[in-house]
Amino acid sequence: MMRAAPLRRLPVFLLPALALLALAAALLWLPPADFAQAQDKPAGPNITAGPAITSSPQSGDTYRQGEAITITLTFNEPVTATGKPRLRLMIGETRRWAGYESTSEDGATLSFSHAVKADDQDADGIGIGKNQLKLNKGTISDADGNPANLKHPALPDQAGHKVNGAPDEPEQPEPEPTPTPTPEPEQPANNAPQFPADTATRSVEENSPAGARVGARVTAEDTDGDELTYRLTGSDAFTINGSGRIKVQGDLDYETQASYTVTVTAADPDGATDSIQVTISVVNVDEPGVVRLSSEAPQAGSALTATVTDPDGIVEGSVAWQWKRSPEGTTAADVDTTNFNDIAGATGSSIQLTDADDAGRWLRALAIYTDPFGAANGRGRRPPTRWRRTQSPGSRPTPSRSSLRTPRPAASTRTPQPGRASAPRWQPLTKMMTT
Repeated sequence: MMRAAPLRRLPVFLLPALALLALAAALLWLPPADFAQAQDKPAGPNITAGPAITSSPQSGDTYRQGEAITITLTFNEPVTATGKPRLRLMIGETRRWAGYESTSEDGATLSFSHAVKADDQDADGIGIGKNQLKLNKGTISDADGNPANLKHPALPDQAGHKVNGAPDEPEQPEPEPTPTPTPEPEQPANNAPQFPADTATRSVEENSPAGARVGARVTAEDTDGDELTYRLTGSDAFTINGSGRIKVQGDLDYETQASYTVTVTAADPDGATDSIQVTISVVNVDEPGVVRLSSEAPQAGSALTATVTDPDGIVEGSVAWQWKRSPEGTTAADVDTTNFNDIAGATGSSIQLTDADDAGRWLRALAIYTDPFGAANGRGRRPPTRWRRTQSPGSRPTPSRSSLRTPRPAASTRTPQPGRASAPRWQPLTKMMTT
């Protein structure tokens, strides 16, 4: 039998070296530092660059009124933005929103823009606080729909991007550098009012009186619950009240102008606004025609001519005439209830008055024509009337008296609604004269 060789004791000077070797082996088995970090990384895209101001002032280092300030944020992968994301800037002591403008060709960089206003002033340069990107009811996500991580670092005041929105104001001397102010605590973002759509339509009848309502209210919603104010621009024919109700303010005539386009703007107490374009159609209504005679005091032995006009127009060649004569003994008191008799052969716009037949009689000129509104439904309509009495040759004309004037009855203005069949419509419009 062989005897096992005895173990030898290692020399003492080798013990430190062995300890270092053991420590190195243990370190080789530790997980990488970025492994734990990778476990906490959000699934969505992250901002890797920005915010950065990529625009330049048109002159020097100062933006003037109306110039656009453009800021970009770059993500680690392509993203899609919807709605109205926005980025809050610090221009002097004023917070301003730069709205989402566009996406780069590679899809990874979003651009935001703010147009300098008259009261924007910043002699130190534009700055952006930490984490000032807000969705504002919009979205920013990757191709898989994962929402983006909106966190980003602050951008200190940029001396090359000062702001002076006041017009014709001399450039201020550059101030002494000041320490970067401590960022203020983040305030909840104000949500601007929003209309449900970009456009709307309303309608109102022509000749509507001032104060008449124009369709339903035009209102916006505010998720903050702020009280909104409304303003209407684009036409003096309409106005709007505090509840979004559009009302008639001027004269409306379909034949003059059949449509108006106005802009309604809603604003919250912080000055955030939204606008909607409203098209208002003026509805054509059937307006009554008018018959006129060539003489207010016709004499027997003379000619009398009638004309007819209609604000809606008269179809060319459609006018027909019939002259009528009252029975003998008709007075001003009963002329409106008397049945007139057709005058044989008197079917033109003019009639020759005779002493034997017409002296002392009441005459009526009846115009029958077609207008663009189409067929009537046969309703009886009382014609507008004005009275004169026929004089014998050489006699003095009967003076006009208010008691002999008959106002136009309300029924004479009643008309069918637009859109009826376009068959000829026969409307008795008459002018009664006594000579």
